[in-house]
Amino acid sequence: MKKRLTVGVLALSFCGYGLAGTNIKNDIIGIWAMTPLETGRANVVEFKENNVTYLYPFTCLRNGKKVISGTYYNGVTYDNEMERSTYSISNDVISITFNGEKKPYILLRFKGVEKQRGKTILKLSEVYGPIIGSTKTEFSYTKTDKIQPLCAQFFDN
Repeated sequence: MKKRLTVGVLALSFCGYGLAGTNIKNDIIGIWAMTPLETGRANVVEFKENNVTYLYPFTCLRNGKKVISGTYYNGVTYDNEMERSTYSISNDVISITFNGEKKPYILLRFKGVEKQRGKTILKLSEVYGPIIGSTKTEFSYTKTDKIQPLCAQFFDN
């Protein structure tokens, strides 16, 4: 009986992320800097305990090794201000909604949090949203204590 109970508790502990999103919420609270995409987009996102997110858009430009506050596309910078949104969690999907809209702007699948070389890394993949196309976009975020993009590693590649 004791063995069965122990096995059951262990099994539940490994399935914790699927239970009402409580573990996921605890894991994502804080400031996360996105590993830059091929386009140079390197946003920073802050998840708050009150289900509010703040997105700080950044772009890393290889030419001149510049960091642009905002989204840079075809020589034009736009969306250079912080964006406030709300989030909710259902199972392993994080839904982000702007301005009280009913339909989410983006759905992200929580893939886990892990330690790598002393850093905390958050893994997400896009389920629905503006970036999705023929390939599924995978995101990797590093936990930080500052609103600052990870452009240095982008410049080195």
